[in-house]
Amino acid sequence: MASVTPSGSLEPDNTDPVRQSPDEGTGFVSDAEGITRVALPAGKHISSALAQSAAQVAAQLAAGKPRPVMVDITGILSIDREARNLIGRATSASAVAIVGSSPVDRVVGNFILGAEPPDFPVQFFSAAAEALLWLDRYRDGT
Repeated sequence: MASVTPSGSLEPDNTDPVRQSPDEGTGFVSDAEGITRVALPAGKHISSALAQSAAQVAAQLAAGKPRPVMVDITGILSIDREARNLIGRATSASAVAIVGSSPVDRVVGNFILGAEPPDFPVQFFSAAAEALLWLDRYRDGT
């Protein structure tokens, strides 16, 4: 399982099946207890290519079955429109929790929430623990 830092971001540990996205510096995607966790890299602009890379790894982990996804945006600089829209089109998601800890993260999260309306619930959280509790109800793909 990934551990949550005091700031609310995720850090993988040795028991978490973690897959690095293909490009260096794109954060990580992990799968633990039926929830896919995507940590986008702090201090970077999130392009559609970077988001697509993380989405492909998340889809592989889902293995064709929609599942809850937590996307940690803590500390990202910005996210482009196509990257925001990718979240709304995630075919491997039954629900998406967006996690960020600062006021800037909340603004970025609101841009993501305002993108293409998804076919599944999406919500912003300031703490990973809250997000995981909310996502727990979507583990069976409902």
